[in-house]
Amino acid sequence: PTSTGGKLFTTRRVLPGTIHSQPAPGTRPGRPLGTALKIPWTPSALFAVAALAFAACSLAGWMLGLPLLTTLLPGRPSLAPMTALALMLEAAGVVMLTVRRSIALRLAWTTVACGIAIAAAQAAGLPQRAGLPPEWWSSRLTGLAFVLSGASSALLASGRLAGGQVLACVALLLAGL
Repeated sequence: PTSTGGKLFTTRRVLPGTIHSQPAPGTRPGRPLGTALKIPWTPSALFAVAALAFAACSLAGWMLGLPLLTTLLPGRPSLAPMTALALMLEAAGVVMLTVRRSIALRLAWTTVACGIAIAAAQAAGLPQRAGLPPEWWSSRLTGLAFVLSGASSALLASGRLAGGQVLACVALLLAGL
């Protein structure tokens, strides 16, 4: 290897006329800094991006005081800000499943933690005592749905396809309640 001179990659000659890149000493292997992730636009990634956009619009509606943006259809219940944040975490994790499984796994477990926190807060009566508007809080059932969907994503990110699909189906059935 040659001197790094502050570069991320060094070159070395393996066979006459061929040059191979390898990480510079003290750097992690992987893609060079500043390169964009290439996201394969699968149907699940497209639906996740749509969910992310819906959650972002809902949060914008809450911040701007525009009730029209907080619901998917007029006359339907609005998406609570806490639910929108957890939905954004879960949607980002689904997009990352095809790009970086390690990031998807972290986002999945963060979603599980959010779901547990939501359910525990509701069970302890925290929303009523916190002084925040009750419509900001997710329901106990929503917390359970985030636990299941986050655990499903964690299984998928770990390569356990069958278990992840079963849990995703249970989360979907729970959402129908």
